[in-house]
Amino acid sequence: MNGNARALRRHHIARLKHKRRRDYHIYDRDSGRLTGPLNRHVTTPCLCSCRMCGNPRKFHGNSRAARTVAERRAAERFDFETACMRNDESFIQAA
Repeated sequence: MNGNARALRRHHIARLKHKRRRDYHIYDRDSGRLTGPLNRHVTTPCLCSCRMCGNPRKFHGNSRAARTVAERRAAERFDFETACMRNDESFIQAA
């Protein structure tokens, strides 16, 4: 491990604290003071883990809706290549 790793980690934590100090949910613009825990907000900037903010696999399982765009593309490519190997003309023409 690099000898400057601790210093670099501390630098990034200080940089993120400065950057996220004025986020709307932990900063009161009227008084100019922090209203929430800044240290926790630096490591986990997301407010919650609801359906919109959280991991989609938590709510959809491993279904098609939970796949990322890259995973969907890879699955389509795999299906197409498998159809080509089987010479399935109906699948190839539909694509």
